[in-house]
Amino acid sequence: MKLSEKSWKYKDWLLVLSVLVAVGVIKASIIDVNRIVSGSMLPTLKSNDMVLSYKFQYGIRIPQTNYYLYRTSTPSVGDVVLFEGDKPSFLTTWIKRVIAKGGDKVSLINKKLYVNGIEKPCSSKIKNESSYSCNEVLNGTSFQVQWLHNTFPKSDDLSEIIVPKNYVFLMGDNRNNSLDSRYIGTIHIDKIYGKQLYSFSW
Repeated sequence: MKLSEKSWKYKDWLLVLSVLVAVGVIKASIIDVNRIVSGSMLPTLKSNDMVLSYKFQYGIRIPQTNYYLYRTSTPSVGDVVLFEGDKPSFLTTWIKRVIAKGGDKVSLINKKLYVNGIEKPCSSKIKNESSYSCNEVLNGTSFQVQWLHNTFPKSDDLSEIIVPKNYVFLMGDNRNNSLDSRYIGTIHIDKIYGKQLYSFSW
């Protein structure tokens, strides 16, 4: 009887260990879960929202590296992507929206976004005392952006830049309350390891 109980305990621990290893492999290689820690993607994503991302969206990447064994595609304009940042050091995982790709020209004039010289209109404005939001469309993807009043005026304008090959220009949907490519520069596509699949409030 004692041997049988010990045998069952061993099997139980083995099962638990197997499940933990499987979950670790899935999280490292296929699906990742991250908590939003800032308001830079408002109103799309709120602080403390949980985001599921698919790590095979752009190919097979060696976990914890910037090396792709096999690439199936590259990030598209409009995608909400996760990437590994270099600074500040307390942020290891970043989430932003792709605004432009290699070869594109990007500028901001009085809070108006221009890509390759064409204004990307923001329609259906909703205003309140602290901010306004509107609908923007990029590459067929429709989403809301937010502009705060009297905050970070430097972010209202951006002199035209050309995105280098194999890089992307990223911005938060909370346009003048986001640390993004306007400050940290364009991001190499190999640093992007996932695309947002789903988000939910915790």
